[in-house]
Amino acid sequence: MMLGGEIPGAFKSVIVELFRGIDISNGGGDQEGEGKEKGLLAAVREEIDPAKLFFGDFGMLEVDEDASSMEKRRRNGMTMDCFRKDWLVNPVKTAAADANANANEENGNGVAGGGARKRWRRCARCAAVTEDVLTQRHALQWLVMQQRRCLCSGYWNTLAVGEMVA
Repeated sequence: MMLGGEIPGAFKSVIVELFRGIDISNGGGDQEGEGKEKGLLAAVREEIDPAKLFFGDFGMLEVDEDASSMEKRRRNGMTMDCFRKDWLVNPVKTAAADANANANEENGNGVAGGGARKRWRRCARCAAVTEDVLTQRHALQWLVMQQRRCLCSGYWNTLAVGEMVA
């Protein structure tokens, strides 16, 4: 839209509001002089720290797929929850943890170690992971119903406590 043709009339007021106060002729710098109102982009530009943006850790996005990055993530022992966008600690396989998980599943708890861990759901299609949410609150049940299927529309496999694969 910006490069290929006419901007629709409905968007013109929004674009003017965004770019007000930015002089395109000097490389996108702010216009000098008093009495000039700043647009939304100029206001945001004042809050951005370029050093934090350049040197920030964006590993959470998991866009690097080279061998060293993949190995580093594997050694980290963490998995990204696809809905909460938070790191989940990978379960450690031990005989005691297996016995705890089996005992709790027989009791119907589904949580090992007295509520320390939740079951995971893994997508059968894209292998995304999220924690299994079981709630009796009506407001939260609506949210859980929105997560019946994965973001990719695949079906969830509910994993046993302490397991990472179905």
